[in-house]
Amino acid sequence: MEDKRQSIIEEAIAKAVREGQFEKLPGAGKPLPPDAFKDAPEELKAGWRILKNAGFVPAEVELKQKIGNFREALQSPDLSLEQRKKLIKKIQLAEVELNIKMESYRR
Repeated sequence: MEDKRQSIIEEAIAKAVREGQFEKLPGAGKPLPPDAFKDAPEELKAGWRILKNAGFVPAEVELKQKIGNFREALQSPDLSLEQRKKLIKKIQLAEVELNIKMESYRR
């Protein structure tokens, strides 16, 4: 039974490849997005994924996204020294807030 199922799956994949269904997919050739929950305690990940899929994003995940956005903005060569300092301060504050939230789960 398992062999039959395996061959059906392999046949469907081969057909899709022949028909070009895997060409020009969104995100093709790009790295996978980072796991928003990689630093979260294991016991929270499943619940957070359910909430995320329902359109609700936990505060910790929003903070991680905010930090990522700040870091990305920091890469711009057009920023003045003052703008860079402000972004670095925002990153530091958001990281402290995130660390406090994450530490509360570890207790």
